[in-house]
Amino acid sequence: MCLSKLFRIHDHDFDPDDYDKPKVSLKNIDSFERITLHESGMRFVVEYEVLNKGEIAEVSLYNIGYDHEKNEKTRMLRERGEIEMSSFMETIKKCDIASWDHFHGAHPKGVLDGIMFRFEAVVNDGYQMSANGSQNFPKHYHEFHDVLTAAIRK
Repeated sequence: MCLSKLFRIHDHDFDPDDYDKPKVSLKNIDSFERITLHESGMRFVVEYEVLNKGEIAEVSLYNIGYDHEKNEKTRMLRERGEIEMSSFMETIKKCDIASWDHFHGAHPKGVLDGIMFRFEAVVNDGYQMSANGSQNFPKHYHEFHDVLTAAIRK
């Protein structure tokens, strides 16, 4: 690949040629290793992380900041909770998370502010899926977010 065509966006490699490649369609999510949901707004940046711990899904909420002295991002644990794995997998199915793969929610015209999100997951023994948007979310996004929030507040 020509290095001049490789860009960095949100700490991930992005190759413009990938837009020409057919996208794999994810039908179901049968398992997951890790899910992250990064949200940012005018005055906040947080990240939810869900890890598969066997019979439970461990949900952590981190504040994301920046250490100017070290010139690096910081990630500070704010809250942690858990949810029974069978219940969490039901949430994944109910919220149709599989349909979120490749979602890009462009910022709506006329909206001056809002929340940006980036969703990433390693599912089904290594398949990496992602979605992102700016004040434009996939179907059932808020329901999924509510489950994460409830898990850490138990």
